[in-house]
Amino acid sequence: MQTNRQSMLVLSIGFSILVAATIATTFSAFLYDFENSRMLLTVNYGVSTIGYLFVIYSVTGGD
Repeated sequence: MQTNRQSMLVLSIGFSILVAATIATTFSAFLYDFENSRMLLTVNYGVSTIGYLFVIYSVTGGD
C-alpha cells in the first residue's frame, strides 16, 4: 500500500540504517579477524544512533 506520509519514509530510512550498521559491523569483524573491536563497536554505535534518531523523528516529528 502506498502512502504520502513523510514519517513513513523517515521510519524506513531509520530501520535501513540500523540493519546496515549491524550487517556491516558483523561483516567487518569477520573480515578483519576481530581485531580492533573497540573501533568497530564505536562506529556501529555511532551509525546506529543516527538510525535511532530517524526512527524517533518519524514517531515524534510532525507531518
